[in-house]
Order: sequence, then structure tokens, then C-alpha cells
Amino acid sequence: MTSLERPQAEGLIFGPHYYDLTVMFMEEWTGGTDLSEPLGRWKATAGGWGVPALLGEFGVRTTCVGAAEYLRAFYAVLDEELMHATIWEYSWDPVDWNNERYSLVDKDGQESFLIEEVMRAFPAAVAGTIESFEYNPGTRSGVLSFEAQADGLTEIAVPTRTFPEGVEATITSGDAHWSHDPASLRLLLRVERAGRVRVHFGPP
Repeated sequence: MTSLERPQAEGLIFGPHYYDLTVMFMEEWTGGTDLSEPLGRWKATAGGWGVPALLGEFGVRTTCVGAAEYLRAFYAVLDEELMHATIWEYSWDPVDWNNERYSLVDKDGQESFLIEEVMRAFPAAVAGTIESFEYNPGTRSGVLSFEAQADGLTEIAVPTRTFPEGVEATITSGDAHWSHDPASLRLLLRVERAGRVRVHFGPP
């Protein structure tokens, strides 16, 4: 929660940070924290202010026990809450910021094992109102549901690294057609008529 009141200005976003205290100070993730509770509160604050929510920072030390599982759980809640977020951090600087050990790469550009949890599919642009999004990193499959605008183009980011063999989709609801554009790393959904669209996607 925050004691701040909404600033009297236009064009705002609400951009809090979130770090689980047990993960930060004990450097261990056991799955005992319900991440939907704190993230849901931030989303509710943004809703009360009538502004979008962008989680400006979250992350985990590479030395944390269960770090990959923590990120996977965190992203699942972000999907559930339909929240935007930016992970801390990706830096090649030879000096580790505050000796935090949060960077996804080292000073030589070598990636940590956590990079695989970040390389995931997500809705990059939705022509309409998104209702839900789910992504399973284990099967590399997901489901997007949204109330579509007529003649709109919706984009789902599908990194080539995660989908080296390409991606396929099945439209189970709505008047839509899909195509895969490897150059832009996008699964494209063109909707002819307004209405609810539901698409399942994954590797061929």
C-alpha cells in the first residue's frame, strides 16, 4: 500500500517497485509467499487513481536459492493480474551496482541461468480489451482472450530463442486469422469483426 495521494496531473502511470523481503534478505524462495496479494494491491491502487500500473522494478539475485522458480511464479502472477513490469537488471558494467548480484548478464556479457525465465511470450499489443492471458513456460504454450475491435491487429511477442521451430495458433472463439512473422518476433492476429477472441498458441 501507499500513503501517497494521486498527483493532480494528467498522463500519469503508477510505477511502484516490489521485492519480496524473504527473497531479498534470506536469499531463498520456497513458494510460501502469495505474490498475488502485494501485486494485486499495487494494481488496485492504480485502479483507484484511474491510471495504468507499471511495476517499475522487480527481480532476484542470481545467488538466491530457488531464483528461477521465483521468477516463474512472479511472471505467472503478472499475467494473472494483467500487469506490466520491468525486471532489474541487465547490465554489462564491470562494477556490480551496489554489489546486488541482480544482473541477468555479467561484465563479459555471459548470461545467467535466469535469462531463460525472462525469454517468454507475452501480449505486446492488443487491439481491444484484454480479458486474460496465461503462459506455461514448461510447454511454451499460452492462451489469450480479449474483446476485439473490428479490423484490429493484435501482437503476441514470441521470441525465436523460445520458439526456434516457429509457432502455431488455434482460434477457438471469434472471427480472426493468425500469422507468424519471425522477423518481428510476433504472432499476429487480424480480427475482421468486433467480438470476443480466444487464441491458443505454442510450438508446432
